[in-house]
Amino acid sequence: MLTTNRQLDFSPLRQALAAPGLLFDSLNKLKENIAPDTLIFPGHRYTHAIGEPFSYVMAHNIYMHFTREQRKLFISYRMRAAQKNLFSFR
Repeated sequence: MLTTNRQLDFSPLRQALAAPGLLFDSLNKLKENIAPDTLIFPGHRYTHAIGEPFSYVMAHNIYMHFTREQRKLFISYRMRAAQKNLFSFR
């Protein structure tokens, strides 16, 4: 049984604001642990072919271009207003 005196906040707004930071952390973990020649088979497809090396993904995915020091910039870019086709997965 887990008990805590800390109140947990699972509000949708708080989760939405945390998501870009979690995405940033996840992408940086991938960059640190995946060899450049590893073939990538994502669970979704945008416009690039599946089975490309990780080095190709690094070069062509804008979100992979942010450095560890640019976390706040990444979050503001990810949360920018007026994004088109946000959920348009091909």
